[in-house]
Amino acid sequence: MAPYHQQPANHLRQESSGLIHLSRDGYIRLAYQTFRKFEMTCLYSGLDDNRPVTSGLGASATSITGFTEWVSHGIPAITIGWDWKLAGTDGKPCLLQTGIPGRNLMFIDQHGQDLGTEQTTTILIDWLKTFDWQTEIMSNLRY
Repeated sequence: MAPYHQQPANHLRQESSGLIHLSRDGYIRLAYQTFRKFEMTCLYSGLDDNRPVTSGLGASATSITGFTEWVSHGIPAITIGWDWKLAGTDGKPCLLQTGIPGRNLMFIDQHGQDLGTEQTTTILIDWLKTFDWQTEIMSNLRY
């Protein structure tokens, strides 16, 4: 992963113009409130191929894991990807987000200053809990 360098406040104009721009370091910078206005669409989801090989002698515990990538409409596109694992809750399958979401997004505060990688990641993980991405992935998976 490329090192993170905080950008000065004058790197963006999208808050006032309504447009988003790709910064030199590859990030799209915008406030979380602005990000919430974008519709994110599932671009691709899949199962991880690195499942353990079983001997076939009796039962063995395995895990089913995968990945997904979501994008916004428009140019430049916001992209957010994360890993997930299949778990059972109350006898029903459910997907749980795991790890750190990858993205080309950096949230900024009301003064246009970067919130930083850690805070942006925390906000994105909380955002993932606000919509039903699991149903979209489950309906598109091919076993």
